[in-house]
Formats: sequence, structure tokens, C-alpha cells
Amino acid sequence: MNSEKSYLTVLIGVAVITLLQSIRLLFLPAISWARILEWVIPSIGFLIIPLLWLRANNFSISKLGINTNWKKPKYLFLAFATGLLGFLSVINHQIIRGDPFIITSKVLLVAVFMSVIYAPLRELFWRGFLQTKLQETMKHKQNAFIIVTFLAIIAEIPLFLSYGKTPTSIIMPMFNNVVFNLAFGYVFYRTESLQTVMIGHGIYNFGGMLSHGYEIIEKILV
Repeated sequence: MNSEKSYLTVLIGVAVITLLQSIRLLFLPAISWARILEWVIPSIGFLIIPLLWLRANNFSISKLGINTNWKKPKYLFLAFATGLLGFLSVINHQIIRGDPFIITSKVLLVAVFMSVIYAPLRELFWRGFLQTKLQETMKHKQNAFIIVTFLAIIAEIPLFLSYGKTPTSIIMPMFNNVVFNLAFGYVFYRTESLQTVMIGHGIYNFGGMLSHGYEIIEKILV
């Protein structure tokens, strides 16, 4: 019964987040400024769902993997190495496309939001909440890592469909998303430290917004 309840909780959580990330694509496709909803509204869901779960079960925040493990040198190295690889991958994609790097105050502001708020809250939901919950339920923890990574990738498809104007502009970011969801999921599986993947994902998102931020913000959000 407990495992069935856990699976139901996971499915409901994923469904809610996927819907929140699909708001613009489904309901406001013609409104350019509504793209910001794809970042802000899911962030609220990323935060509220795990907190409601903690409160309902009278758990402490350490249940989500928030601990001191991240201070270990090897875990700090994993965090920065994973994030830096992501940072370099999106910058390299920009270079391959031959697009100029244009960084404005708006781009920097959104880059900070995506790295300091969005990325940590996303990891709080997918890794701290869902992956932790499934790891407790499943006999083999690696199965939880694989399942949650797959669900996280699927849930973000609406974002990439709404961003992209050409097949390449959709496929390349989705490929990065697959690779680094696997990386962050694996790092959390090995370390059980939420802060570790929060740091790595924050660095990755910062690079992503510096690379593509002008195209998304200055050209679209007008």
C-alpha cells in the first residue's frame, strides 16, 4: 500500500509540473511575454509540492537530501565539474551556430534567476522530492534515478517546443537536457546531497542563459 501511494504521489507531482510547464504552449501561444510564466509558475510548483509533502508527513527538510555532504571536497568537485561541463556545452553550441554573444542587463537578470532560483527549485522537486521518494520505495536505488530522469526529460519537452523555431533549435537543447538530467540524477544518486546538484545545475543554467538569453529575452519578450 505504501509503495502504491508513493507511485501515485510521484505521478500526480509529475502531471502537475508538466501542466505548469505547458501553460504558454497550451493556452497562451501568441503572447510573447507569457514565456516568463514557463519559468516562474513551475518554480512555485517545484517549491510548494515538496513542502506540502514534508508537512503532511511531518518530515524535516533533511528528508529531501539537504545535508552537509556537499561540503566534502569530492562532492564539491562533482558539482562544479558537472555544472562547468554544462556551461561549456551550451557556450560551445552558440559558437558552432556562429551567433554573437549579446549580454544585456535583462539577460544577466534572467541568468541569475535561472541559476539561483529556478535550478535549485527544480532539483528540489525532481531529485530531493521524487527521486528520494522512489529510492525509499524501490529495492534498487538506481531504478529510481533512471525513472525520475526519464520523467524530468519528458516534462520539459513543452518548454523546448515553445522555444524552438527550427528543428535544430529544438533538438540541440533537448539533447543537452537529456545528457545533463542524466548527469544530475546520477550525481544525486551517488551523493544523496541536494546542494551538490543544485550548485551544478545553477552553473549550467547560468551558461545557458548567457548563451541563449538574448534570443529568448530581447528578441521575443518585447
